[in-house]
Amino acid sequence: MAKMIPMSALAAVLFVVAYNMSDWREFKNMFSSPISDVFVLLITFSLTVLFDLVIAIEVGMVLAVFLFMKRMSEITNVNFKSMDFSEEDMNFDFSQENKKYETDKDTLIYEINGPFFFGAADKFLDQINGLGEHNKTIIIGMKHVNFIDATALHAFKRMLNTCEKHHIVVYVTGIQQGPYQTLEKASLTDRIGVDHFLKSIDDAKKKLQS
Repeated sequence: MAKMIPMSALAAVLFVVAYNMSDWREFKNMFSSPISDVFVLLITFSLTVLFDLVIAIEVGMVLAVFLFMKRMSEITNVNFKSMDFSEEDMNFDFSQENKKYETDKDTLIYEINGPFFFGAADKFLDQINGLGEHNKTIIIGMKHVNFIDATALHAFKRMLNTCEKHHIVVYVTGIQQGPYQTLEKASLTDRIGVDHFLKSIDDAKKKLQS
């Protein structure tokens, strides 16, 4: 029965279906999105029209992945702080924390915020390049790290090599289960010391005073 339907009639039906599926109003609204998202949209749309839907989806996916990695590298940061740092409250009063933690010039704190992958590895290495014999202890806050990739793991190993060279003690606080297992598989937990993985800065401070 379908063979008896004129092709022109089927074409008209397809035009109507395509129009209803196109969501052109939503397409129009997309132009108010960030330029990078609009770029991916236009590239995928153009490839769909000019070549093939499968090719367009593959290229669009690759572009979206690179865009995601770029954004994650921008939001992930490594901050250096002294002992006047608290992990418990992001809006803390530094003056109060100064009273709470007596500043120790030999102790450094590095905070990693966001996924710890190759986009943030260089930032981490830049922060730890100044380590030397004048430092005795490093505390790395990893409360907000939910992922570690191979490049960041290599950066972590380089940091440990530097610390071992200068006899610097390393403490890691607030680490989540996933990143901990990553370090464990790489045998870095043994190098750091299982008892050097603590819940908070308070625990690290007590450990240093004991």
